[in-house]
Amino acid sequence: MGTRRRPATEVEAELLHYRKVVSPMYFEVALRAHLGLEDWNDAFDCLKPQGGVRSADLFG
Repeated sequence: MGTRRRPATEVEAELLHYRKVVSPMYFEVALRAHLGLEDWNDAFDCLKPQGGVRSADLFG
């Protein structure tokens, strides 16, 4: 099976953000902070869901 690709439209480029890649340990500390087991660090905010643009919303 082939892969179909196309450039993003301007609207899609505004809505979609680059993926954030972090180590499992960083994610664990953020999860523990979310559960109240650690102090929250504002740097963890980027790991929170930001509302939802689903691929189905873009591609139908």
